[in-house]
Amino acid sequence: MKSALKLLVTFGVGCLIGIVLVCAGIVSFTDMTWNELVQKLAKIEALEMVGIFAGSIVCTLVAFVLQIVLHEGGHLLFGLLSGYRFVSFRIFNWTLIRQEGKFRLKRFGIAGTGGQCLMFPPDKPLEEIPVALYHWGGVIVNMSMALLTFVVLCGRRSFSSAGAIPGHDVFCRRVVGIAQWHPVQAGDYQ
Repeated sequence: MKSALKLLVTFGVGCLIGIVLVCAGIVSFTDMTWNELVQKLAKIEALEMVGIFAGSIVCTLVAFVLQIVLHEGGHLLFGLLSGYRFVSFRIFNWTLIRQEGKFRLKRFGIAGTGGQCLMFPPDKPLEEIPVALYHWGGVIVNMSMALLTFVVLCGRRSFSSAGAIPGHDVFCRRVVGIAQWHPVQAGDYQ
């Protein structure tokens, strides 16, 4: 019971932070004032508010899955550019694996991970193996796509439900990109 309450409180705080950030974004990137926004929000009926809330959750989930695919795709792209060879590409429990020269789709998961891109390093001495681009590829793609989506959203004249998925997408890319952004040390790969 305690853990369920803790989860609900955490979820509620996250929702509150999200609402404040969305409102700040609307006021910052449109010509609407805080007063006009509050008046507009006050006119929304309860059922419509539930629909907006449910739609926001769906948009966030879609954006989160999309960013995982692009993050792991970044590792794949930059790994291939660095001379690595494909081993497997996993999103949640679905894994595309190369076995005996053929691609196979299997179910395999690792607790605590949303995806994984495994590759064989190039045939070089250990100290000559390029690790930086392979390691940073996911973050590079996350941040590049967040910037691109943000630029597209800023070019819009108004915010509507059509901008919900891209808006949630920018947020998810930045959160996961930053979470994956940790320093690499030479000993990490030995």
